[in-house]
Amino acid sequence: MIRCIPIEAREATDDELATVHTQKHVTLMRKVSSNEYGDQHRRILSRRYNSIYFNRGSSESALLAAGSVVEVFNAIQSKTFFV
Repeated sequence: MIRCIPIEAREATDDELATVHTQKHVTLMRKVSSNEYGDQHRRILSRRYNSIYFNRGSSESALLAAGSVVEVFNAIQSKTFFV
């Protein structure tokens, strides 16, 4: 029995994100890693979102995490895990 199945990580699409977030939120989260947001601005934003720490890689990490969750769901739904 195979216990682990590798699933390739990918970024979530805007359509997938829109199923649970407003466009305003998606846009803001995409900008967090950009040069227009300095470390000070990220700290201020972190205070607003109490349990989140932001840095220059936050947007990319969040997109990969969300896209990977979708891929796991798709694999379970298509029974890829049950080979």
